[in-house]
Amino acid sequence: MSAVAVGVRVVIGGRPGFWAARGEGRAWHLPGGGIRPRERLGEAARRLAREQTGLEILLADLTGIYETGGDSDVRGLYFVFRASDVGGRAAPGPGIRELRKFTTAELRALPREDLAEPDLLLPVLEDLDLGTAWPLAVLR
Repeated sequence: MSAVAVGVRVVIGGRPGFWAARGEGRAWHLPGGGIRPRERLGEAARRLAREQTGLEILLADLTGIYETGGDSDVRGLYFVFRASDVGGRAAPGPGIRELRKFTTAELRALPREDLAEPDLLLPVLEDLDLGTAWPLAVLR
């Protein structure tokens, strides 16, 4: 039986670009991570965005729910939110070396090894280009 790790990622911004973070390695990822015990998904998204980017966000909708790690003993289930920044100042948080705004085309053009989670990020980019969105109310 495989374990399931639940996490969130946040697309902060929109057209023409949104924030991506680079940690200690060279790979880019959407801000986010794991949720704490008893923490709601939206709370985790706001906390992780603030910790990693310095930005306060307003969640707009859910881009989708994505499964990763089908070939391993630990599978990931990620809830990816779209949000706008409503305060704070963009600055790398602990464990984040660099923040940068990207368009979907710019991120897609990077070599696969420059993406921290390509099996998650590439489907998210496709859904962003298609305008896929679900209301936050689906998470009740």
